[in-house]
Amino acid sequence: MHTSGYISFNTNTLSLVDRIIILRINTDEMQVETLLDAPVKEAKRLMSNAATGKSFIAMSKLIKPPAKPRILLNVIEAI
Repeated sequence: MHTSGYISFNTNTLSLVDRIIILRINTDEMQVETLLDAPVKEAKRLMSNAATGKSFIAMSKLIKPPAKPRILLNVIEAI
């Protein structure tokens, strides 16, 4: 899954919104994933402001990289 890119928002109209929901279509697993479902106040904490009057949320803040499986060592083994 790529974590590059961003979702942009118009800061002039954010006051008219109650909640922000960001969805992603995962074609590998044929499912729709919810990346963000939060009130605007919470979503604004993830946003960065651009000089153009827009705010954006980087995809890297929303997509968690898959956890790599750890190899656990046997400390003591009994038979």
